[in-house]
Amino acid sequence: MRKQSTWTPQWLTWTAILWAWSNESTLLERFACAQRLIQHLQSESAKTATSYQAFMKVLIRWTGPLITTLQVTLRKRMESLSSDDWMRQGFVVFGVDGSKVSLPRTKSNQQAYSHARQDSKHNRRKKPNDRAATKKIEQSQVFLTTLFHVGLNLPWDWRTGPADSSERAHALEMLDSLPENALLTGDAGFVGYGFARTVLESGSQLLVRVGANVKLLKKLGYVRESNGIVYVWTDKAARSEQPPLVFRLVVVQST
Repeated sequence: MRKQSTWTPQWLTWTAILWAWSNESTLLERFACAQRLIQHLQSESAKTATSYQAFMKVLIRWTGPLITTLQVTLRKRMESLSSDDWMRQGFVVFGVDGSKVSLPRTKSNQQAYSHARQDSKHNRRKKPNDRAATKKIEQSQVFLTTLFHVGLNLPWDWRTGPADSSERAHALEMLDSLPENALLTGDAGFVGYGFARTVLESGSQLLVRVGANVKLLKKLGYVRESNGIVYVWTDKAARSEQPPLVFRLVVVQST
């Protein structure tokens, strides 16, 4: 940062996190609240930042490098905690899930994230006449996929994209960040031969919930198989001589 800047990387990171977490009604109020809280936690005489406009300008410039540094630091801190929180039954357990988050209806957000932005080749419907339907189509949403540590309930990695993004594609992008003995857990949206094979070949294990739409095969082995062994092997994979994937089926019934 510039020598004459009142910001430091640490102050900028603190402010950005608290600003994002704040529940104040406006962005300016969130910024002021974050500054007051940091001053209270550090010292009443700590130097305050200049203005919200200056904060945004510096944040845009340094978000990329600081996010990488924050992720590395956070992961090291998480690994340094007690082994009971870090590992469960010999695995470092992670959950992954995707969700859509509504954004302000600014011009830039609508151009990047609105439903109307999505491929017009697959959306040839006539424009709705009523105002409510038009507003829904123009709604800006970002797709957020989060990879979080289950034992500590803390974020490990994340990806964002337009509303039509794939949470499985996001998850595959984050595989390289997983430590050894990682167990990736997901809901029914994380099924599929290609996805499962990529996860297993990366060295991680996979635990997913499956429904009636998933076809599981049995008794493909040439030796005695233990109970609960099932296989995932699509027709496409079989034709291309790709191997079946071996899983253990756990049946859970709610009472």
